[in-house]
Amino acid sequence: MKIHVIKDLINEGQTSQALESIKHLKEEDFFVGEILKSKILIEENEFETARKLLIYILEISQTENNKVGEFTANSLLCLCLILQENVAEAQKFIQRGKHIINSMSGLEKEESEEFSGITSCNRGWVEIYVHILGESDDPTFKGELDLAIGYYNEAIRISKKHNNLPELARAFYGLGTAYQYKGEFGESLIYFQNSIDISQKRGHLLGVISANGSIGHNYLLQGKLDKSLHTYEKNLKIIELQNIKDAIDPIASFRVMGRIYFIKGNLEQALNFLKKGLNYANEFQITTEISCCLFNLILTSLESGMLDEATTYNNTLENLVEKNSMRIIKLRSKLANALILKSHKRAKYKIDAQRILESLIREKINTSELNVFSMFNLCTQQELTVFAMLNLTELLIAEFQQYGENEVLEEAEQLSNKIYTIAQDQKSQSLIVKTMILQTHYASIKGDFKKAETLLDQAYFITQEQGLEKLNNEVLKQREDFIGEVDRISMLAKQGASIFEREESSRLESYLTNTLAYLKDLETD
Repeated sequence: MKIHVIKDLINEGQTSQALESIKHLKEEDFFVGEILKSKILIEENEFETARKLLIYILEISQTENNKVGEFTANSLLCLCLILQENVAEAQKFIQRGKHIINSMSGLEKEESEEFSGITSCNRGWVEIYVHILGESDDPTFKGELDLAIGYYNEAIRISKKHNNLPELARAFYGLGTAYQYKGEFGESLIYFQNSIDISQKRGHLLGVISANGSIGHNYLLQGKLDKSLHTYEKNLKIIELQNIKDAIDPIASFRVMGRIYFIKGNLEQALNFLKKGLNYANEFQITTEISCCLFNLILTSLESGMLDEATTYNNTLENLVEKNSMRIIKLRSKLANALILKSHKRAKYKIDAQRILESLIREKINTSELNVFSMFNLCTQQELTVFAMLNLTELLIAEFQQYGENEVLEEAEQLSNKIYTIAQDQKSQSLIVKTMILQTHYASIKGDFKKAETLLDQAYFITQEQGLEKLNNEVLKQREDFIGEVDRISMLAKQGASIFEREESSRLESYLTNTLAYLKDLETD
């Protein structure tokens, strides 16, 4: 059996036959056969088995000073780490790969070109993860999406040259992901479909499922919740019908479906799917997904009035933080703690919650680098920080109601203005309208009725222009309420009532509550 025949079998998706053929290779081809076996194991998500085999290949290559073998094993080990979302370790392997390449002769570089395509793809994935997580152990990785796109295009060029269909599908998938995070959803969809076409041609269902899941995420980020839900449901049916046991993708599928059901107000279904997502994440030991599932379970448990369950999930999340120093996991844990404290009735707990939230909103949100912002997703550092801002604003309003200190109201107004700026920068029309409604009430409290009316008119225009039917009805309702309240608030102002007394006659808190409710019950715009 010749090596090129086995490569053809892998390209055609006949991995079982390829593995059997590897057993019958000649002794001089044994080494290459083991590398091909490790590639098949990675494609089938058998990461631990692949990792052990690759470490063995790496050690032999180093002993024999086989630079091509060392570089190849290093590239594939890095791929394993990326697929398990171990970004910090993957960065180290990429740097090692650079050193190996620099020590190669021209001929050795030529021999290893096919695997340099895998390295390019790996670099693209690390740039994307750094962009999402907002941190990097290696300063050479900036989290720049345009860099990632460049790496993927290089990987596509090399994969086409060597007719490496598995890597070509993976590179198209990565390219689609990069464009997704740039907010270029149409472009993203093209590359996801390219990846699906190759995977379908090869009969590689895991590849089809991965790309379909990312299309579902595309819809989620655009606020197309029903389309997103339908796509994820279709994916899960494929997994069930084909009896696929080794798919990682149900982790994200279950988590996102849980999030969508939370937004739609079906908390029982939300809990059900989030628990399934957590079970899968634990099975594959994907730490970032474990923390994301736990955070959403805490949110959903609190919304369901199940404080004990929320506390139990939070304890698990805190234990995870002790074992992992990733900033995004720490952020989720701190925010979860604040939300649990905020749910208590006693003032001392709310004060503690306020302190935590105040520390969280100091996280920098660089809107010039933020291309996609979705409160439906509520997963990235930026999304969590804005969510902290909204919750802190609610606590400040409660404090103002109790003590009547004007500076507290001013602080709340400043926060909502920040949220409004982010909404404008991100062109999040729903969030713009919601914050406009909130600003309308601040203006009403201060007696600036002209500004309040202008804000409502602007909000109405946006909902009409963007076809936001649900929000349009809400704005119309607020306009009716506003007209009825103007005379009352104006009378209080003439009587010399304080801002505090005027606030009590206003519906500021209910408006803020509605803004927070937007995160869970807004239907597809």
